[in-house]
Amino acid sequence: MSEYQFNQHQRFAVFSTHGPKCYINNCPIDMQTMEIDHVIPEFLAADRTRLDQVIADLGLPLDFDINSYENWLPSCRKCNRQKSNLVFEPSLLLQRHLQVAAKKAAKARELEHKAVTELALSRAINTILRAVEGQTISDETLVPLIETIR
Repeated sequence: MSEYQFNQHQRFAVFSTHGPKCYINNCPIDMQTMEIDHVIPEFLAADRTRLDQVIADLGLPLDFDINSYENWLPSCRKCNRQKSNLVFEPSLLLQRHLQVAAKKAAKARELEHKAVTELALSRAINTILRAVEGQTISDETLVPLIETIR
């Protein structure tokens, strides 16, 4: 079980970037059923010597971050539970999965950032609308805000 707590924006970014299928068995998943798998298990963060060996065996950069989009892929519950803390042996397939994750990491980060920004903007707009409806803010007060936005 992952100790890292994925937020809704990270889940959205992983799902949107990699698509609606489990990376292990290619079965269809959706946002509700998707779990995010740490390809290189998260527990290795507590064993730096072993983690460094796994990173070296896979030819990954020394600063590889287990809790990053470069190591997160969508999986179904069954595969994620069966894999658990298994450290895959170095293989072409494993390297391919990690390469795909690395290649799509920037896009995932961008989607997460966009979702966070849009949520913040939506909350701000809702706050202003509630203030206007509750008559705790006047139209005149909004004029400088509107001009700044333009």
